[in-house]
Amino acid sequence: MEISLDPDTKRRYSRLYISAMDLDTAAYCLNMVIKKGWHHQPWERRCTIYQQQTAFTTTLIVAYARPFNSKPTKLELSNVPFNHGDQALHQKILKLRNKVCAHSDNDVYCIRPWRAKGFATDIVRAPTVVITSEQACRLKDMIHKLQMYIRTELKKMVPE
Repeated sequence: MEISLDPDTKRRYSRLYISAMDLDTAAYCLNMVIKKGWHHQPWERRCTIYQQQTAFTTTLIVAYARPFNSKPTKLELSNVPFNHGDQALHQKILKLRNKVCAHSDNDVYCIRPWRAKGFATDIVRAPTVVITSEQACRLKDMIHKLQMYIRTELKKMVPE
């Protein structure tokens, strides 16, 4: 039997449910990053490994950030038990999403052309898409906290 909800509750319920799905995607990608040990700078492994790491880490970051960027019903952290370290990592992930993964902001890149005696190249400083193993462990715990919070909120809206 379908439950009848007022429009605001229905919208919030849907947003929370979709946020949980996004966090499931983030958790899957995070588990792959941890399992594969993908915590390297591009010069530390061959190119194809860094590309795979970047694909999963980018998807992880974008999926994690989605619930916090969905207006007007974005997820608020005020009721989630994040400590200071969690808050700092949360902000770092959102910044990576906004500046690197979802957009290529010019202010985080530095490209300088270099020419000398018929030789041409460019000197490039580009951000890397890396999370450390310590950050991965903390993020795994943070995603779990968020998922538990969402489940609790969903149960409040539609009791069993």
